[in-house]
Amino acid sequence: MLNVFANGPVNATVIHRLHPFSKMGVGILFSILALCIENPCALAVMLGYMVLVLCMARIRLTTKQWTMIALFLTVIFVLDFLASQSSVHAATYPLRFGVFLTAMPILAATTAPQQMTRALSRTPLPRRCGHGPFTGVAVFSAHG
Repeated sequence: MLNVFANGPVNATVIHRLHPFSKMGVGILFSILALCIENPCALAVMLGYMVLVLCMARIRLTTKQWTMIALFLTVIFVLDFLASQSSVHAATYPLRFGVFLTAMPILAATTAPQQMTRALSRTPLPRRCGHGPFTGVAVFSAHG
C-alpha cells in the first residue's frame, strides 16, 4: 500500500508532505481534465482549486506576477473572442490554459528532487521502465 504522506521537513505544509506520486497523479489528472472539459464554470472551479493549493503550499506570487498572469490570460481571451465571437468559447481557453500551467508546477515547487528519486527507488517497477522519465521530470522541473 502506498503511503499518501511522505516524510518531509517538520515546518512543511500539508501539500509539501504529500507523497510525490500523489501530487504527480493530481497534476496529471487536472491537466487531462483541463484539456477535456469545455464548460468555463467547471474550469473556473478547477483553477480556483489550483490557486487554493498554491496558497496552502505557501507559494507566494508578487503583485507583479499576478498582474502579468492576468494580463496574459486576458490577451488570450480577447484574441479568442475576436476570432470566435463567443464569450463562452473565449473564456474556455484562458481558463484551460491556467489550469494546465498550474497543475504540474505545484509538484515541482513542493517536491525536492531527492523526494522524487527516493519514491521512485521504492517502486516495484524495473528501473528501465519508469525511473528515467520520472527522474528527468523531477530533476529538470525543480531546477527550471
